[in-house]
Amino acid sequence: KMPRYALVIGITQNHSSLKTLERSAAEARAIAAVLQNFGNFQVDLMVKPEETTYKALEAKLLEFLEQRALRQEAAIYYTGHGFQLKGTFGKKEAFLAPSDCLVELDADGQVVKQQNGLSLTAVNALAAEAELSNLVMLLDCCHSGYLLEKSLLKDTFSSFSQKDYWLMTACRSFQAALARRVDPYSIFTGAVLAGLQRDRANDRGEITAGSLFHFVEEALRGKPQEPMQLSVGRPIVVVSYPLPAPAPMPEPK
Repeated sequence: KMPRYALVIGITQNHSSLKTLERSAAEARAIAAVLQNFGNFQVDLMVKPEETTYKALEAKLLEFLEQRALRQEAAIYYTGHGFQLKGTFGKKEAFLAPSDCLVELDADGQVVKQQNGLSLTAVNALAAEAELSNLVMLLDCCHSGYLLEKSLLKDTFSSFSQKDYWLMTACRSFQAALARRVDPYSIFTGAVLAGLQRDRANDRGEITAGSLFHFVEEALRGKPQEPMQLSVGRPIVVVSYPLPAPAPMPEPK
């Protein structure tokens, strides 16, 4: 099998008023283990604060999309803070928050100034331009649905019909991505990990991106966050489990 390449990012601490996300590193490690062990992915795992600064992430995303995964199958998973910046005329833009990101909040807790935020629009443009054979992207952060609710994104990805893309976000653009205190993982990543278990595989031992989304969507039904997906092209297999050996034929008497 050809190797596939995955970039897995978990950001626990930020410099500013964004609270520490205790679970992010554990979530990233759990996703990395599944992709490596059952997805045939060579994984770059980035969870240390010095690996997840704005400059480090920008350089890594460029290197990953333009060189490491060039013409290969790729996956990107991000867990950490996401935020919206209030702009002119109430327009908002969504950002991922690297470990050195600084934000300023107004009295309502809305972000009005930011430094070192990684623009989701820019990440999308970079991913769309990259020469990949296919791409799976999972975003577990607040406001992540911003990426899929912009018609611009659908236009960008639809024009890449010779490639296969699948993106899933933990929530809509106006929603937060949540975690319950009693759980080891966030609501979304917990559902993703459950959806990638061996017992969810089809009769070929495979779990496709589409079947994973249906599982996560059901798991989050009735919760205050709604996962979203955008799929372009053919179904993408995320993980593949070895099939059990067939039972031996009974010996004739």
